Amino acid sequence: MIVYLYHFRNGRYGYERKGTFVRPRHYCGVTATSFAQRDKEHRSGRGAAFTREFSYRRGIAMKPVWKYECHSDDARRLERALKNRKSLSVFCPICNPQGNEKAFLRLLGKLNIDIPY
Repeated sequence: MIVYLYHFRNGRYGYERKGTFVRPRHYCGVTATSFAQRDKEHRSGRGAAFTREFSYRRGIAMKPVWKYECHSDDARRLERALKNRKSLSVFCPICNPQGNEKAFLRLLGKLNIDIPY
């Protein structure tokens, strides 16, 4: 399975959460199919509701910034851990060019997922 991260360019669109206006910055997902196929689904409006709303309907450009292939159990745990962080900018090379790889490797270590060499 493949865990992947999208970076959304800053747009004028957003949504309200707990009384605060929020702009989408990142989306993390997992796929058992090829990443190219899943990317095509997201961009055509057949992917996750989040990407459908902000990328397909509102036209905010999204860019895949990384993908990581691992065993299915590890992929689900990694995706859940990333989504639980609430701030994916730590792992984004666009938002955090210096520390994203170190932060990602630390997370893999905490989850006992094999680290690529």
